[in-house]
Amino acid sequence: MAAVVPKGVPGGLAERGDPDGPPNRPIRLPRAVGSGENRRALNATAAPAAPPLGEALDRAPITSLHVRFWLLAGLGIMLDGFDFFIIGVANPLIAKDFGLDDATKGLVSAAAIVGAIVGAGLLGSLADRIGRRRIFQFDLMLFAASSST
Repeated sequence: MAAVVPKGVPGGLAERGDPDGPPNRPIRLPRAVGSGENRRALNATAAPAAPPLGEALDRAPITSLHVRFWLLAGLGIMLDGFDFFIIGVANPLIAKDFGLDDATKGLVSAAAIVGAIVGAGLLGSLADRIGRRRIFQFDLMLFAASSST
C-alpha cells in the first residue's frame, strides 16, 4: 500500500533525488513490522514451541476425569473377562443338557472370543465414523435380545 509523504520528511521526495516532483506524490514505504520476515521473527520469539504430545501427556497431572476413564476401561475389560469365565462355568452344564461332544463344546466356548474379535474388527471402525455411544447402545440391545431368547 502506498503512503503520501511530503517533501522534507525523512523518506520523502526531496531525499529521494526528485526535487521537481509534485509535493504529495505517493511513494512506497518499507513493509510493516507484522508482515513477511518480521512476522516470522516475532512468531519465533513470541511463543515458545509446544512440547511433543507424548511429553505433554507424560507431564500432565492425573485428574478425577482420568481416574473415571481408567475405571470405566477397567470395567469393560472385567466384563469381557466375566463373559469368557462364565462360559467356562456353564459349558459342562450346556454339554450335559444338550448332549454335546467335545468338538461342539469347543465351538460353544470359542463363540464368545470369535464374536469379540469380529465385533472389534467390524464395529471398531464403524464406531470411529458414527460414534462409540451409538455402537455401545447397539451392543447393549444386541446383548439383551440375544440373552432373552
